[in-house]
Amino acid sequence: MYPRQLPFFLSAEETMKTRNILLVVVVAVLILLFVRLVTPKRNPSDEIMRRGRKMDLARFTPEQSVDIAQAMGLVTFSPPSMLNPPTQGPPLLLFPPTQQELERLSGSQ
Repeated sequence: MYPRQLPFFLSAEETMKTRNILLVVVVAVLILLFVRLVTPKRNPSDEIMRRGRKMDLARFTPEQSVDIAQAMGLVTFSPPSMLNPPTQGPPLLLFPPTQQELERLSGSQ
């Protein structure tokens, strides 16, 4: 009689090959998982923080900040002047007091 043949996955040589291939695959998967674990991830809040910091630092450039530009002498300041200066209005009392009456009411100083 012919010797009984085992299926390929039960033969000793094929089992060793299969086991070696599986071992390589498992090691490769473990290495990939480790690399993914070790590499830093891009966090969406990092971008928000970076944008906020950039806006904050923009306050301290003379092009963006009037205060800094004025401190550096790049901008000058001229005080405001009124286009229509105030005038003395009409007296509000029907009988405004005279200067002597005001002195008498407020007491002598």
